Amino acid sequence: MLWLDSLILLASIFALAGFGNIVVNRAIKIAKLTGIAEITIGFILISVSTSLPELVVSVFSILTGSVGISIGNLLGSNIANICLIFGIGLLFRALIIEREMFKNLSLILLVTSLIPVILLILGELNKIVGLALVLIFVGFCYYSIKMKATMEEESKNRENGSLLITFLGFAIGMAGLLISAHFVVESASTIARAVGIPQSVIGGTIIAVGTSLPEMAVDLTAIKKNKLNLAIGDVLGSGMTNLTLILGPVLLLSPFKVNIAAYTCLVIFLVSSNFLFWLFIRKGKLGKFEGLCLLLLYITFLVVLISRI
Repeated sequence: MLWLDSLILLASIFALAGFGNIVVNRAIKIAKLTGIAEITIGFILISVSTSLPELVVSVFSILTGSVGISIGNLLGSNIANICLIFGIGLLFRALIIEREMFKNLSLILLVTSLIPVILLILGELNKIVGLALVLIFVGFCYYSIKMKATMEEESKNRENGSLLITFLGFAIGMAGLLISAHFVVESASTIARAVGIPQSVIGGTIIAVGTSLPEMAVDLTAIKKNKLNLAIGDVLGSGMTNLTLILGPVLLLSPFKVNIAAYTCLVIFLVSSNFLFWLFIRKGKLGKFEGLCLLLLYITFLVVLISRI
């Protein structure tokens, strides 16, 4: 029933916002309890957690023999993370990038641009490539932990409280976030099929955006609370996680080699979105204009994707 799916979709979106608020509040408290920089919490803890939908899609794709869906979803989600999430966020709040942060973000953007380009050059992806990607993620985690906080007070303003209870609250919030995202994707897909939208378009848009909903809920809440380090760490960390921690095991578990050439269009738009975002953060301040440019790039991506059907 179309009205019931519409009601589920609306309720799930509200639930996403609520659980996103819980996750951000607990992540902020974890940073204060441990003295770890908020951007590092975003890079590792939140980015890995919010990438769980991509992991679920990837595992399901492997089990059903549709590895291509997994790779397309991972690349599409990264484009949505940069263009859609930051695009919307910048419409509500300007983003200030300090020089030290710019260096750290530039390195992450460079790596997440080089990985798909190198994969495209290699052509066929196998288990050795998968292992290399997992090792890159380990190196990324080490780099993130060693990365200095961009604001000194993050490591000084420690709070008293139970770290275990805070982590439990974070886990509950993440569970609610993922369940809500699942219902959003399922109800939206059902509605799309009911009105006659092709499955290929559903996969390239609703599923890719749907698996990015946890990032969107968390990051828009973080931006609203002026916790920009958490949002930046999550968006760019999720991009790195998708390309290494998730794509790596996909290739390791895949029973056959993957021809990455079929995803040339996605790779081009992913590198373009990273480059455009790098140009913007280089200026030091991002606002509504930059947000509109990122959203325009995402709309262009959708138009090109649909036109290729």
